[in-house]
Amino acid sequence: MKKFILVVAGLIGFLVVAFLCVGFFVPAVEYTTIVVIDRPRDVTWSVMRDRKDWIYGFKSSEQISGTPNEPGSRARVTVVRDGRETTFDTELIEIKPPEYTVNRLWNDMLTHDATVRLTEVDGKTRVVSDERLTGSNIFWRSIFAIFRSSIVSTSRKNFDGLKQAVESTN
Repeated sequence: MKKFILVVAGLIGFLVVAFLCVGFFVPAVEYTTIVVIDRPRDVTWSVMRDRKDWIYGFKSSEQISGTPNEPGSRARVTVVRDGRETTFDTELIEIKPPEYTVNRLWNDMLTHDATVRLTEVDGKTRVVSDERLTGSNIFWRSIFAIFRSSIVSTSRKNFDGLKQAVESTN
């Protein structure tokens, strides 16, 4: 019985170390999301910057400092996903309407940096979002690395929501 307990404890210890090693060797999750929207860039830009309801699970947005759509401005965004409410602070780092925006979003679990570029060809907008998600500690870095596909899927839902919101705008 003692040997069994030692084997189980050793196995659990190994799994914990292996889990934490994932976060050590994968410090951030990086991915790109691309969507083509059947509207001009100016319309896409307007919906993307002025509305937040296209964000998957969006609940609310509150300006906390600065002027909206100006570098340095900060807001607090709340989303509800799978019944769990999460709040993020966001900062607009850089903006060049209607070409690109650089944002940072964070809370106790993570820092999320995103550069979103918009280009127009033949009246359609191509949106390319380059994102980097970094866990606030080794535990969260491990979780994010393991669940990378779910994170990428959520980004896809967000930009599909943007596409739907823009294309339904008159």
